[in-house]
Amino acid sequence: MRRAFTLAAAPTLRVLRQATRLDAGAEVTVPLLGYRPPAPPAIPPPAPTRARPTSAAPRPATPPAATSSTATPFTATPPTATPMVRLVTFGRPHLADAAGQAYHGLLSMEIAAYLAAHRDGATTTALVRDLLPDADPIRAKNQIHQAIRRLRDACQHAASGSITIETRARGYRLLLRDGARCDLWEFQAALADAEHASSDPPRIAALRRAVAAYQGRFCGELDAAWAAGPATAWEQQAIAAHQDLADLIADDDPTGAAAVLEQALRTTDPHFEPLYTHLMRLHGAAGRLAEVRRVHDRLATRLAALDTQVSPATTALLARLLRTRPGEPRA
Repeated sequence: MRRAFTLAAAPTLRVLRQATRLDAGAEVTVPLLGYRPPAPPAIPPPAPTRARPTSAAPRPATPPAATSSTATPFTATPPTATPMVRLVTFGRPHLADAAGQAYHGLLSMEIAAYLAAHRDGATTTALVRDLLPDADPIRAKNQIHQAIRRLRDACQHAASGSITIETRARGYRLLLRDGARCDLWEFQAALADAEHASSDPPRIAALRRAVAAYQGRFCGELDAAWAAGPATAWEQQAIAAHQDLADLIADDDPTGAAAVLEQALRTTDPHFEPLYTHLMRLHGAAGRLAEVRRVHDRLATRLAALDTQVSPATTALLARLLRTRPGEPRA
């Protein structure tokens, strides 16, 4: 049966029908719940010698952990170590350990992202309605339940239970403990800290945490209809956080401020014109007129790909910045 899962759907169905002697029109349901991807082969230990020298030290009773033949399919972290696992929702949702992606099952991770966005929990009805709106309700409910089981299993393997899905009266809730993290929650907490900061240093520190947590549009690679509204709102907050941070550090670190806005162009909307004009002003204030023109030309190229043009206000800003001499106030 493990070999069957390496086949495409049609050959697998033919194998199952032949093995079970089903009619051609019979429906076959294959339970995936018990399947686990095979673990990568462990490096075999050195072959033991037949005769042990009399001067050799006695072998330990337990073999070293590196030669253990049991390995989890999701992470290479030893079971005795405390895993530092993050639930990543900006970009494609996945579980990430220190080595990279630990698990990225499509529906399971979409459920995880949904529960991260709904911190008070969500009912099964809501999950079916928003994640599988076009599916048969009964089958969709079963799909949700199986995906949650797979997600729980992945969390147990990758996070040793530090990320759990709590069953509630009519649904589920995401829980984090023992050092597990969620980038969305870190982003929201950092924005709250920045809003309540009483001076610039703690506000700058909080904004740095916020822009570090935001690494792409929420559920960006899923193209999920339910995520479109929250994703747009959080993207706007991320843009504002990058701009605020750049303004706060521009006087002391103009190069760092420009780098912050460049990061915003990589992780948020790359066609958002105000980010380019903000970056042009920063370069202009530092006397980097060649960079001013380069940023303007990059904006023009990206907008041309959308069959649109740079606004007249941005073109006028470019002219003013290029006319300004060093030492004069910038536009």
